[in-house]
Amino acid sequence: MTITTHRYTPTDPRLGRHVKHDSRSAAYAVGVMPKSAIRSVEWPRHIPILDQANLGSCVPNNAPEHLGTDALGYTGVSSVVIPKADTKGEFTAGSLWPLAEPFAVNLYRLLTRLDSYPGQWEPDDTGSDGLTLAKALVMLGFSDKYQHAFSYAAVVSALQAGPVSLGIEWENSMYTPGADGKITIDYSSGVAGGHEIFVRKFDADNDRVWVDNSWSESWGLDGRAWFQGSELATLLKRQGDVTVPHLIGAAPIPTPTGITAQAFYDQVKAAAATAGLK
Repeated sequence: MTITTHRYTPTDPRLGRHVKHDSRSAAYAVGVMPKSAIRSVEWPRHIPILDQANLGSCVPNNAPEHLGTDALGYTGVSSVVIPKADTKGEFTAGSLWPLAEPFAVNLYRLLTRLDSYPGQWEPDDTGSDGLTLAKALVMLGFSDKYQHAFSYAAVVSALQAGPVSLGIEWENSMYTPGADGKITIDYSSGVAGGHEIFVRKFDADNDRVWVDNSWSESWGLDGRAWFQGSELATLLKRQGDVTVPHLIGAAPIPTPTGITAQAFYDQVKAAAATAGLK
């Protein structure tokens, strides 16, 4: 077992995502579907764009976003009831709208007690990571398991079944998307910190991955923007990670139907043996 961590020192208090990669996660990888099976998809969101203000709670903000967005076999909000923090009562599903941000802040308290970073919210605004978020959703009974996408092809495969959480380093050039929503990734601009963002849309025709940011609707196009696929693939290689929580009641993530690496190896080995090669 190997656990790799990297704690950013953000220049912006909102950039509260850190790196925590566990080698055991490889056993829970999302499979890659054949390109012919990949379609454009946009999972309906039933809660507004959130605003984490100046708190480093970008990671837990992904929780109400998952719970308030549809997935394969799952209808966001309509099947979710979140307990009010200061009473024993429960709200109806529709009340997730006004409770989404307070829920994320309370979840931040839990994450900072589960993760390995010094300090706890509050008062310590220490940030957290996507792996700890996935574990917390299981602990709270919202999810029964989670998976990981280890490549861009796996990300767009996972999006065929539902939203994902994307953890990346945030370059200074990424603060202001273009007029069309494009996020510019300029590594020479410098790393501002780490950020966790919510992904529920893939445009297969243009190879664009759209993200929802928890910086209010004033960011990007009403709180949304997009990465070009090839650029996101490179960004993922820079200690990026993608967690895929399986919410209670959601359909299983589709099993890839393309040839696996092992099957390809077996075919090559058999062909070599037939040709008399070792």
